[in-house]
Amino acid sequence: MPGMLFNYPLKPVILFRTGKNQDMGRTIIEKIIANHGRAKAVTPGDILDVGIDARVARDFGGANVVKNLKDKGLPLHDRTKTFFTFDCNPTGSDQKYAANQHVCRLFAREHGLRVYDINSGIGTHILIEEGLVYPGWLKAGYGTYIIYRMRQGNLGL
Repeated sequence: MPGMLFNYPLKPVILFRTGKNQDMGRTIIEKIIANHGRAKAVTPGDILDVGIDARVARDFGGANVVKNLKDKGLPLHDRTKTFFTFDCNPTGSDQKYAANQHVCRLFAREHGLRVYDINSGIGTHILIEEGLVYPGWLKAGYGTYIIYRMRQGNLGL
């Protein structure tokens, strides 16, 4: 259904308005953060609690995410918005990557999380192709590929 993902209504960031435009002069990052922090505006130095639209861990560091969640006894806040994408070593031939992937698969199975495995494609592209991120959304992840989020009109942290 357009405008919905996992029963979560989209709340697009307003980029342009006609007439008196209150959003002119704000960056897209400020608009996305304000939107997700339920604030009218944000400025550098502001601290906000923000809603996260998607949480994604890859095979490279996903095992560290799992380790930290377990070691610190942290809960998963929303299983429908939490994913693993394996694309750093698609052949699984490197033993360290294979071990990391195994840790992530076990954790995902235990918690009912979706895994886009080594045969699924490139993680950043999967997010778009599967409708896991949309323009104006806030995505939590890590790695140099985060820059690509801005090309898609969403913010990756």
